Amino acid sequence: MKKILAFVLALVMVLGMATVAAAAVDVKITLDSWKGNDVVLNVTADGDFDKLEVISNGPGAGVTAIDYKDIPVTGKVAFAVVDGATKVFVTAKDADGNPIATVTVEKPADSRVIINGEVFDAMRAAIDGNKDTVTIDLGNVYKHTITSADWEWMLNNINSMYKDVDMYLRDKNGNVSDEPVDGEWWYSFAYLNMNFKLVDGTTIFYIDAADIDYTWTKAVCFDIDDGLTYKGYTKADIFAAIRKLSGDTKNPYTFGFSTPSVVPTMTVSYVIPQQWLNVYGHKNLALWAYSNVETKCEACGAKHEEFKVLETTTLDAITQTQRIEFTTSEFYRTLVLSKTAAQTADNTNKGDKNPNTGANDIVNVAIVFSVISLAAAGAFVFSKQH
Repeated sequence: MKKILAFVLALVMVLGMATVAAAAVDVKITLDSWKGNDVVLNVTADGDFDKLEVISNGPGAGVTAIDYKDIPVTGKVAFAVVDGATKVFVTAKDADGNPIATVTVEKPADSRVIINGEVFDAMRAAIDGNKDTVTIDLGNVYKHTITSADWEWMLNNINSMYKDVDMYLRDKNGNVSDEPVDGEWWYSFAYLNMNFKLVDGTTIFYIDAADIDYTWTKAVCFDIDDGLTYKGYTKADIFAAIRKLSGDTKNPYTFGFSTPSVVPTMTVSYVIPQQWLNVYGHKNLALWAYSNVETKCEACGAKHEEFKVLETTTLDAITQTQRIEFTTSEFYRTLVLSKTAAQTADNTNKGDKNPNTGANDIVNVAIVFSVISLAAAGAFVFSKQH
């Protein structure tokens, strides 16, 4: 009996020691590299464990299980994460599925200077060709956005500021090159005061050298849509308010910038559909900007409905061109081209129903008009392309 009891006690001690040994496995997990969606971890352990379980954040993220036997001797474990992932949660587990170590690994901030490949090519072509204008095709630019890095790089070039930096290119799909390109700003006083011409389909944005702000650092998105998108309101609501303000029996033409913002002073050349002009005509059209954001009045300090007509003009009915031009230092959410200018605030507070939409014409929002500096000494014109 004593021998059996001694054997049982010895067995318990052995099992206990084995449990302690298993529990004492020390696993260390650190980030080796994170490039794009490819992640490499450094994994070291002073004993055996069964597997790594990796979960990445981001849309559609799932669990990736990596068996211990698949971990190479070097301790580097490579795997891919989902698009947009910025963290991975890594757990080392034993054969019973118990966690031994859990580590959160975050994607490091990108310290590289990344510019659009189209911006790089356009600047180099202008300098190599001794041109006075840099022409950029926004269709080849990621999200049609000139980033802070793009502006800095372009303006440093034409302002002759020498800077040595590791520079990487981004293509129109957002992919970043793995290797740096020639990372030095071009150093030449010969290209000071270059113009910029940014083209998005038929729309042209022209920045004159005299208007360039060399300290500009804000990203600019050049996307244009119908100008009728406002949070909390339908397009019918907004268009009904615009119809009421214009007093037109025909439908005004609306367009606007999907990301309203202050921008470098530029001339915008935009094509109006010929079908609309055939019905509306070319003469005596008014251009004005619309917003439903409440703005404090500079005169009285209160918030109320206030607006200003931008400009009215007799357009060229002889050539009957479709292209309209205006100079602005702000991308407005909604620009309106109509037969008549906006009515006064007193005339808009009727709450009448629009017979075409059935929507309230004013939609109970403040209507604010902002002045645009127009091309050709304040005249609003149709003109030929630059």
